[in-house]
Amino acid sequence: ITRVVSIISRIDRPTRFRLTTEDFVGADNEKDAVKLLGEDRSPYSFKDNLITEIKEFTLKFGEQIEIPVVIRVPKNAQPGGFYASLIVVNDPEDSGIETIGTRSVSRLAQLFFVRVPGAVEESGILDSFRLLGGKSVYQSGPFTFQILFKNDGTVHLVPYGKIIIKNMAGTVVGTV
Repeated sequence: ITRVVSIISRIDRPTRFRLTTEDFVGADNEKDAVKLLGEDRSPYSFKDNLITEIKEFTLKFGEQIEIPVVIRVPKNAQPGGFYASLIVVNDPEDSGIETIGTRSVSRLAQLFFVRVPGAVEESGILDSFRLLGGKSVYQSGPFTFQILFKNDGTVHLVPYGKIIIKNMAGTVVGTV
């Protein structure tokens, strides 16, 4: 399967970029969505199976490149979910501008969720559900809901549902 990743430079000078791959896992806390693993491998490693023809490129401000990413599923792959990220890294050393002291490197990750068909387990639990802001009574919206969902299965799940909002008298005032 081939997917296309589109990258646009918003850096005000010609900038060299590199492509790498890393595994990732879900974070164990509510502040982070995922954790990139660098050189480490996850139990569901798929980083060696994302293939791009190019590994480096240069873009000027506003220029765009579309990079085909081949997702190669090995013939002997077990059923279940596998995860990897394509990382785009800018290379400030190649910018032609001398810097002294700290340098900033930007990394942007495109996550790939790959599901190999077969016998899988879809299982998870809602660990936490709350309104951001920490209050127990709100006079008006908008409201930001936060959920923490723990996936216990063998494939990626996207939790969904309907939230019914009631006032203190129990009357439905909205649904999300």
